[in-house]
Amino acid sequence: MGFIRLPLAVLIGKFVGWVSRVIGHKGSSLPGMVARKIYSRVLTDLAARLRRPHIIYKDGQEYEGIVGKIIAVTGTNGKTTVTHMLHGFLQTSSQKVVYNHDGANMVNGITAAFIDSVGVFGKTTAEFALLEIDEGSLPAIMDEITVDVLVVTNFSSDQEDRYNTATAAEIVKGALVRESDVWLVLNADDPNTAVLADTMPGQHFFYGSVTGSMNIEARFCPRCGKKLAIGVDGFPGKYACSCGFVRPDPDLYIEPLPDPVDLCCRARFSTGQEFRLCSPVLGTFNYYNMAAAFMTGICLGLDPERMMMSLKNYATSPGRMERFSHNGKFILLNLVKNAKGYTESLSVLDPLRGSVVLLLALCDTPADGCDVSWIWDVNFERLGLDANKFGCFICTGTRGAEMAVRLKYAGILERNILVVDDMRDAVLSAIERPGEHVVLLSAYSALTPLRKVLVDTTKMGGSHAEDMLSLS
Repeated sequence: MGFIRLPLAVLIGKFVGWVSRVIGHKGSSLPGMVARKIYSRVLTDLAARLRRPHIIYKDGQEYEGIVGKIIAVTGTNGKTTVTHMLHGFLQTSSQKVVYNHDGANMVNGITAAFIDSVGVFGKTTAEFALLEIDEGSLPAIMDEITVDVLVVTNFSSDQEDRYNTATAAEIVKGALVRESDVWLVLNADDPNTAVLADTMPGQHFFYGSVTGSMNIEARFCPRCGKKLAIGVDGFPGKYACSCGFVRPDPDLYIEPLPDPVDLCCRARFSTGQEFRLCSPVLGTFNYYNMAAAFMTGICLGLDPERMMMSLKNYATSPGRMERFSHNGKFILLNLVKNAKGYTESLSVLDPLRGSVVLLLALCDTPADGCDVSWIWDVNFERLGLDANKFGCFICTGTRGAEMAVRLKYAGILERNILVVDDMRDAVLSAIERPGEHVVLLSAYSALTPLRKVLVDTTKMGGSHAEDMLSLS
């Protein structure tokens, strides 16, 4: 019956997606949910129809390209950016790709992406599927499709009512132990990610910093549970355990380089090849995102010169360190969904000179996490140390008042904190208040409405603020 139900599921899924978009929604998950009700194997059957890709580049390349059709990216933070970078790489190589570009990264969203990529009878010309996958959804999705290359960014503390760090790592590990052919691209500087190499001996690649990460969150060995030693052998980010688990040597080392405009690093492979990676992105955490994408592209057989050009021309995905401008003001919008992400986002503010208006949107929908107590793990106290720089805080979202309380306990003067329930009014208030810079840090469910106001009232794609050049 599949030969009848598959095209029916695709046709109705496409229609549902069209209706959803007409009435103002994204239509990024609903088509998949409806199609799966009609035919439960719709994702499996559509994935099987991908054309076999070929090695695009090989000359002078030390790493043998992996012939794989489905590339997945998972982890707590960075998976959207890494997937977006990889999509740019594949586009520059003229590859046709199934891609869940709206970030709907659970099974319904993945199914909807495949439905959107095929004709009404399920025929596809795509050669790759590039999928951002929520770590909790990975086992269910890998039960339905064969992932050829899995990129794991990191595991860190997330929303309180989602998985903790260890649980998320165990979920991904559980999905991998049932597989035998998947290749892994892993962050060597995160112990909970690096240990996944145990599941795929000889089928993994590592990327990491020359000195290791300065922000290792894991404190206990993911193999034996003993306390990890951090900062061994003179390297501040190197970790080791008495059981023999140590930070692996990366296949790709990254080393930050000074640059007046872009975020740049030296990418040095263990084979001796070196490349200079530069991208107009903000935040030092993007060194790891660039490395993850570049290592994966090399494994796929992509041309490094084309990948470097793609990074140089990279346009951020919506709401990920996205820049706007208004009447000479630099405006930055970024998604923040957990304490780790907030900490990284606040670090981007350090180089700013002049006054900054901060809009903090906190929500408690199921997509955001109903328990917002994680905001007490964020070091907002640092913002209260310079009242001249951070003189205005606008709190909005369904839990905006709770964010205001958190700021008050962080030492922010109460007169500098304003709660604005209506998100449109909050954005307009932020961009019209005196200040050289406006930074919006948004929960997931608030991101789209905040961004819509910015798109309607400001200029998109503003250049780097002059005072943020030192980030590179």
